Amino acid sequence: MPPVPSKPPASVPARKHVFKFGVGFQVTLGTHTVTLEPESAELDQLLEGTGKYALPDGEEVEIGSLADGWADLRKFAPQLPELPTLPDPLDNIENAPITIRALKVAFVKKELDQLVVNVSLQTDWKVPVLEAVKVDRLMFLIDYQATS
Repeated sequence: MPPVPSKPPASVPARKHVFKFGVGFQVTLGTHTVTLEPESAELDQLLEGTGKYALPDGEEVEIGSLADGWADLRKFAPQLPELPTLPDPLDNIENAPITIRALKVAFVKKELDQLVVNVSLQTDWKVPVLEAVKVDRLMFLIDYQATS
């Protein structure tokens, strides 16, 4: 019996190699230095000024009062609107010391595309309607997204 011809091996697709980089930086907000770690991106994206950065997990930064901290954030990201005037009883929050719990920022071609900030502030606030309730800490999420 003649030998069974063997099949040629299936061609193996060539592997594509993707090489990414990440370059972090520090930014000063008021008198506080904040470290922003990078997500990796392709080199051409980095060279055009496109990338995502975040405060390292678990790191928190105290940056003073909400009013001062917001003013400092606006120096970093002037596209952000003015802090709105808050109605009573929230108006007392403007001078309370805040802590940045999370900060994420994204740039597209050197322009701010997104800024997400999670802040908390200590307070001693008795809720007017619920006299037995006392609030010790408030958390705010600020999410800015550029639109066209």
